This record gives sequence, C-alpha cells and structure tokens, in this order.
Amino acid sequence: MTILLGALAGTYALSSRPGAVASATLELPTLVDAARELAATSGDGATIVFSPDPTSFDVAIYSGRPHPGGSFDARNPARTARLPGVLSSSLGAGATSAPFAVFISTAGTIAYVDWTPSQGTIAEEPPCTAPLYLAVGTTAQPAVRPVGAGGAAWFQLTCSDARLVLQP
Repeated sequence: MTILLGALAGTYALSSRPGAVASATLELPTLVDAARELAATSGDGATIVFSPDPTSFDVAIYSGRPHPGGSFDARNPARTARLPGVLSSSLGAGATSAPFAVFISTAGTIAYVDWTPSQGTIAEEPPCTAPLYLAVGTTAQPAVRPVGAGGAAWFQLTCSDARLVLQP
C-alpha cells in the first residue's frame, strides 16, 4: 500500500510539471546517485559539474576531486548528460549563473563551489555550511521553493548526505 501511495504521489508531482521539467526531475537524482556510488568506490570521492545555459544544462560526473595529487581527470568524465529545463541554484544569481561543482567525499558528504575543470585544481575544498538548493523549470526559479509554487521541481542536497531530495 505504501509503495502504491508513493508511486501515485510521484506521478502527481510529475504530471504537474511541463514535460522537459518532468524528464529532468527523473534524471537529475539518478545522476547524483551515480556520482555518490562512484565517490564511495573511487578512493578519492567524485565531482559533479553543472553547466547551465538558458534552456538546458549539462551534468558531468568525474571520478575523484580536483585537489593537488587527486585522481580527478577533466579529460575523462565517467558520465555526462544534457538535461532539458532551466537550472537555478542557491549558489549563483539564477539560471545562467556560472557553472558550479559539487564534490562528494568517499563518506558521502558534499562541498560545492563555482568552478569548472578548466580552472584546474583547488587547493582546499570550501566547507559546506548550508544545503545546496537546485530548481529546474521552464524559466529561472528561486532555488528555494516559494510557498504554493508549481510548474518547476525543487531539490535539496544537504552537506552531510549526497542524496538529492525532491521537495514536495
């Protein structure tokens, strides 16, 4: 019964979003789960790079993190995807903000920063002091869901657990 109710709630949540947003709503958590699994087995964590543009966004997952002596290799992503929708985050000033990265430790904790692989290694990952919020919509959205808002998907990624949680 619980599974049926969960499936119905998920179907309703997706049906209230445009097709492109519904597609990204399904794929984005899958990509973060893949990065978390890679982080747990790589010996050096994992890096997810989000590269937003006005109508879609790229997600690249790399083994390792870009610290000096780390195993990160910008030429060899483990997985890439281009997702439809406008990506907004609590990091930047909206959907067309600079690309950013989420670093996942082998223990599953995260850090995040405005960064691209072309910037090279990072001497020290910044501390994670607040959850990272992401929104995917047909237009730029506030990254933290406003009360009563619809038509977009809002996610939260906490500092202590690299699991992307869809906000109701």
